[in-house]
Amino acid sequence: MSGYCRVSSHKQKADLERQIDNVKTYLLAKGQPFEMISDIGSGINYKKKGFWELIQEETDGKSHKSNADTKQCTEN
Repeated sequence: MSGYCRVSSHKQKADLERQIDNVKTYLLAKGQPFEMISDIGSGINYKKKGFWELIQEETDGKSHKSNADTKQCTEN
């Protein structure tokens, strides 16, 4: 399982850390092993390394479920 978090700019680094903490808390509560993947870059920029890592896991069948709802994570 992978957790994916993203912010648009380096100015939002603190927001990214909060997102990562929230997703980790959620995944730990699920009791399954997971890997965290994160990116800093615009949502319309498809050259993000973490984004493609997540896509590759999905296409390789390595991940059963991904958590990519970062907006909800920051609002909780």
